[in-house]
Amino acid sequence: MSEKHIQKGLEVLKQHETKYHELAGKMLRTDGGKLFALDLMFVAAIHRAIMVSRGFREMIEGVNLTCAFPLVRIQIDTMLRPRLSDSAVD
Repeated sequence: MSEKHIQKGLEVLKQHETKYHELAGKMLRTDGGKLFALDLMFVAAIHRAIMVSRGFREMIEGVNLTCAFPLVRIQIDTMLRPRLSDSAVD
């Protein structure tokens, strides 16, 4: 993969981080700004996704693949948590 492709991919990740911020803001303003436990869980997941994405970008830019690759698994875990909590039995 060329350096150009890698830089384009990193830019896409950065754009997604911005979209995550926007999503969190919209979510927190919904229903007059009332917060529920589920809102806090989703905001935490969005924050974690942003931080993991930033860390991944920094590791790729530093060519530290040993650290970058496990962050992919952490990101998948972050995205699955809200879905799995939805199917949990009370």
